[in-house]
Amino acid sequence: MAGGPNDSLLAYFNIGTAKYVAFVLGVALVSMHGVRYMLEDHNTCSILLDDGYHLTYSDWQPRGCMMHNYSKRDGEYCMNDKHIMLIGDSRVRQLFFEFARMLSDQQIVEGKEHESLSFRDKSSGIHLDFIWMPDVNLSTVEVYEKLAKDTEPPHFVIHGAASWAIKYRNATVQAFEEYKKNLTTLAPVMSSLAQSTDVLWMLQQPVEEDKLHIARKMITNEQINMYNDAALEILEPTSVKTWKSAAQVSTISNSTEDGLHVNRPLLQIDVQLILNRYCNVKYRPDDGEIYCCQKKEEMTLIQQLLFVIFVISFFSGAFLKVKRKIMSLRPTANQSDQKESTVVVITENVQNGPVADGENATPVKKETPPPSYDYVEVAWALGKFGLIMIYFHICDRTGFIPREQKHYTHLRFFLPLCYITLLGFFFNSRTSQPQVLNRDQTEEWKGWMQLVILIYHMSGASSVLPIYMHIRILVAMYLFQTGYGHFSFFWNKADYGIIRFCQVQFRLNWLVFMLCLVMNRPYQFYYFVPLVTFWFIVVYLTMALWPKVSAKSVAENTSRYVWMVFKFIGLFGIIVTVALSEVFFYNLFDWWPLKEAFVTSDGKLYEWWFRWQLDRFIIPFGMLFSFMYITLKKYNVIQDGDSEDVCKGCTSNLLTFLGFAMVAVYTIFACLCPSKPDCNQTHSYISVLPVTGFILLRNVPGRVRARYSTFFAWFGKISLELFIGQYHIWLAADTKGTLILIPDYPAVNLTITSFIFVCAAHEIFVTTVQLQSFFVPKELKELFKRLAVFICLMTGLLFYRTGSAFKI
Repeated sequence: MAGGPNDSLLAYFNIGTAKYVAFVLGVALVSMHGVRYMLEDHNTCSILLDDGYHLTYSDWQPRGCMMHNYSKRDGEYCMNDKHIMLIGDSRVRQLFFEFARMLSDQQIVEGKEHESLSFRDKSSGIHLDFIWMPDVNLSTVEVYEKLAKDTEPPHFVIHGAASWAIKYRNATVQAFEEYKKNLTTLAPVMSSLAQSTDVLWMLQQPVEEDKLHIARKMITNEQINMYNDAALEILEPTSVKTWKSAAQVSTISNSTEDGLHVNRPLLQIDVQLILNRYCNVKYRPDDGEIYCCQKKEEMTLIQQLLFVIFVISFFSGAFLKVKRKIMSLRPTANQSDQKESTVVVITENVQNGPVADGENATPVKKETPPPSYDYVEVAWALGKFGLIMIYFHICDRTGFIPREQKHYTHLRFFLPLCYITLLGFFFNSRTSQPQVLNRDQTEEWKGWMQLVILIYHMSGASSVLPIYMHIRILVAMYLFQTGYGHFSFFWNKADYGIIRFCQVQFRLNWLVFMLCLVMNRPYQFYYFVPLVTFWFIVVYLTMALWPKVSAKSVAENTSRYVWMVFKFIGLFGIIVTVALSEVFFYNLFDWWPLKEAFVTSDGKLYEWWFRWQLDRFIIPFGMLFSFMYITLKKYNVIQDGDSEDVCKGCTSNLLTFLGFAMVAVYTIFACLCPSKPDCNQTHSYISVLPVTGFILLRNVPGRVRARYSTFFAWFGKISLELFIGQYHIWLAADTKGTLILIPDYPAVNLTITSFIFVCAAHEIFVTTVQLQSFFVPKELKELFKRLAVFICLMTGLLFYRTGSAFKI
């Protein structure tokens, strides 16, 4: 029966069409932000002082760039031996005390009201001065004239005044005109000092009029705005910088207790704004426009060469695809060409001997089989991949696209979690392979784990310890699959060849290898891939080294089971030995060139040590679980050939209850453990409990095992690309923030960025599969050629990385 019009329409709703839409959206949005970037002032130092908005009461977001949250130690390091002067009224005095609390552990003597104060930290040499000067008058001019003549002026000056003049002159027009006159006189003197010292004029924060004492009722926001507008007009032509965001921070409700003086959380934001302005370049010099007030990260020579290759590949691939399409539409040239083509087809299919009996034909010469790849498709795949890499770079390295700091709320985490859970249950199907941990189920498992991890990163939920610990289990589950899956393959196939090894390595590392070059980040930055790569090699060596044990060998001689047991004992023993000493671990990896694969940008191995020891037992446990499952199934202890329970009678119920108990025990532990270090230390020993518990709950009941979520399984196929891609085109600033393609509309922005991100991840998956056939051919001779080129390339890159930081 012919399909209706709706069927024809639905045929266009597929991943291919979605990618075209994502491409158009991506180009349009990047172009829009690029034009805005070129036309508008993109000085993020100005943005830091000028504009922003509240994410939560205590979280401030500058418009277009991100703030670094400085700790006391970081702030002290940055402001070491600095002299900071604050001039103004009681609200500036508040800021003085907040600076002192932020930058020093020394006790602060508050002194009397309405007088100047001074504070010096003995250990860091930080010097803070507050000059009580609530009005702008001739005395203010004298202070600035003295500072301008000083041989060692302050490193920066913050000045704010107006509320005092409004109060004590009863908000009269005469008082306002006198304020303008005095500030006009002061402006050139301040500008003269600003040639050698940063001078910030702090705009007056709004007041909460309903909270004001009756003696301050004349200080209205209308008056505040008048004085602020006058200050902006007078100081705009000078070198004095106006600090507008100080006033914006206090626009949130409940900003004061008495209507005038700002609450401490908002003062802390003000201090962070100043620290970001003066410290980001010094304290975080290598992040390259991740935070406000940082200089642009220069492109390396490698990045420039790669972009040239990507552009050439894209246009070459597009040209060849179009040419092939045009050629395919042309009619057949002539009958002789058809005959010639037919002869070629016939002779290619002849194995040996004549073409046919009775014909005067000669034996066909054996020719080299054609390559398993298509050069046109390879060029087009590389071009598309390169275009996506350029998008990665634009989103997270150019400063074109605004970023926003992550902030956690329960709603931001649990609402999308409930949403994807409902979708996962709604889209389900019966599996055609109901075995324990079948392919459909493991893809589903990877899919829902990856989506939860994405929500975790987007919502900034790492600050909530129970959520953090449950995410640690999801990572452990993924690593469990690494041990389980690769052990199962080697056990059943006994294929330890170099082709298989290279195929797995290419699949795991292609995206990350290119991102290291495109984004100028170390390999360890994408910590998960080094982790699964390392453990794959461990599984490979465990199975490939003598004595080799596989399904075939134990079928011939059951005593080889003992050999496998000894291999497991040896593997666990080596892991325990290495984990006993952090120094010993460093010595194993701290030699060139191996350490280049595991150090972070600061040249340290700590991150690799932390990630390795955190889940050190879960991969061999995955191998052991696979070994036990295969053995028990061989001897008919468990039955999983159809949708029946894996065990008979009460045993299945007992195993299901045991699985629930294991998961519950870990959840209770995650909720009760006191701190991340304590939790992480215990995690590596008990992570097998929730992993085993989940497997029992998911696989012991036959009806549960027989179905799977097609929604989660689809995402599971691209889970690696999603995990890595989120760093730069869904999140931003190397996962520290979120990407803002659509400013001011968070729900729309999340929808658009997620849509483009998922489409890009799927296309990376597709192109990786296509490129694998070229870079890892199935012919050994061709493979060794590729390996030789790869070794030469890696040698050059290692010398480039360690020898010089040459940049153009």
